[in-house]
Amino acid sequence: MFDYDALFDVRSNVGIKLEALLAERNYTKAQLCKETGVSRPTIDKVLAGTITSKANFVRHIRKILECLRITPDMLMGNRPSITRNQLHAIRKTMRVKVEDIAEFAGVPAERVLAIESGEEPRIAELRDIALFLATGTRSIMGDGIFDDQIARLDDLLFENEEERISKGCGFWGHIGILPSGSTEYLWFPISANTREKVYRQMECMDRLIVPCMNNKLLYLNLKNVKQILLLDDACDEPGFTNWDAGVDCGEIPQVIYEALDDYLNCSEYGEERDPDLMSENFMEVMKRIADKKGWTANVIEEMQQITLRYKDGMTTCTDFEPDVDSSLVSEIERLYNFDNDEYADNMLYYSDLNGAEIIVNMREISLIELPLIKTEDAICAGFLDE
Repeated sequence: MFDYDALFDVRSNVGIKLEALLAERNYTKAQLCKETGVSRPTIDKVLAGTITSKANFVRHIRKILECLRITPDMLMGNRPSITRNQLHAIRKTMRVKVEDIAEFAGVPAERVLAIESGEEPRIAELRDIALFLATGTRSIMGDGIFDDQIARLDDLLFENEEERISKGCGFWGHIGILPSGSTEYLWFPISANTREKVYRQMECMDRLIVPCMNNKLLYLNLKNVKQILLLDDACDEPGFTNWDAGVDCGEIPQVIYEALDDYLNCSEYGEERDPDLMSENFMEVMKRIADKKGWTANVIEEMQQITLRYKDGMTTCTDFEPDVDSSLVSEIERLYNFDNDEYADNMLYYSDLNGAEIIVNMREISLIELPLIKTEDAICAGFLDE
């Protein structure tokens, strides 16, 4: 049972549900302001869930619900249950309207609001929305393991540091890693949250987990790394390195990497496009990106591989069958979430697509590169099995 005070604790979800209810009833914000006596800026804050004073929130939400002739129970009890859905928050961060998303995704605006409120979307709908918002489907649904990523510059997204930290990250710059046994840096695009996590991990750990904005997930053994460089996007090119001005800047949304297997099935293996998985528009965008990047079937399959870089300079690449039962995947999840490598294992294993079990001696490893999306899927699947 909900009362007005209880609604304050879930005010973000209350705002989402109210906005959906207003749309269903064709009730404008101007009309609501006139009939409740609540100002338009305050109405906007209630719908955005940003009122910080409980007393003010209760006073205004009471007027709104009485005007709409609904009770707190009717608002929350007769609609989909509260979820971790982040669509509303991301949409507000991107400063876009429901109508803009709806037009791009080819669905009614009411459908977008219903998804924000917790209704289950089709995969194709979710992918179209994620593509428009330049992010991934897990970021929208709020069920990912690694930090949310938005394929835009931080300074185009957030007005201040507090807002950025609370709402996820866009592209910040690059991390450069110089492994033992090598004279060349490896460059990867990262968000500002990832940069901060790298610093935090380095203070207490020899093993680092670094999610990158090009579908790479890095597992570093700092004992076998000679140097790390962190270059924000405004930095001059470091002349003492092998910096490449053409290095990826995280401009491809995560949802594109999420859909690689489905795209391959259609583009290379002759399967018909499943409209529940990919809309025609999404398929066309995938094809344009693949053509621009030169993503042939072989290249896409290589992107899904795991690369091991040893301290003596040797590099090996193998197929990767992500499985939460593999000690490599389970250790990555533990290290990332708990920032503690006290019990890190030196012998880790994973499987390839043919079922071979590959055992890795971490004492000899400088860096492991894994496909981020596949690794995250395996971790999340393990949580569902628990």
